[in-house]
Amino acid sequence: MEKLNEFSQKASKYFQAADHMVNVTYPVVKDPKVLLLAITHLNNAFENAISALIYYDYHFKRITNFPNEFGDKLDIFRRYTCTKYNIPRETVQTILDVKSIYQDHKSSEMEFRRRNNFVIASKNYRLRTINSEKLKRFLVLAKPLLTKVFEVKKLNDRRIN
Repeated sequence: MEKLNEFSQKASKYFQAADHMVNVTYPVVKDPKVLLLAITHLNNAFENAISALIYYDYHFKRITNFPNEFGDKLDIFRRYTCTKYNIPRETVQTILDVKSIYQDHKSSEMEFRRRNNFVIASKNYRLRTINSEKLKRFLVLAKPLLTKVFEVKKLNDRRIN
């Protein structure tokens, strides 16, 4: 169960970093590139939180395998984990939005600042904007997932002791 602790600690660390960047650092610095770094941290927090819940079910043999690819983990998460742990559909949509923004950033041809927004242009010039309000909404919608991860971790700690 060391992996469960590792995944949950990483998820918490990345979420706290993203939260701090959006709510503390960005208002002081006013540089939209901070928002891009917050998206990266939020994406890492989601990946680790999903991995923690899936690993917990894998450890107790509720699912047959623990996938390495994020797409496979997300599929198991949507089909099985969300219903089991009562995770809202908005959280799944938020995960998909954050992952999409992160992938657009990684493969983008051009990125630029426009006022308080950070704009990512894809190869076909589809524009994605990131602003602090959108990230604050993502953080609020991410909270139930992290709460479930820590409830599962606490339940597991009680089982061990």
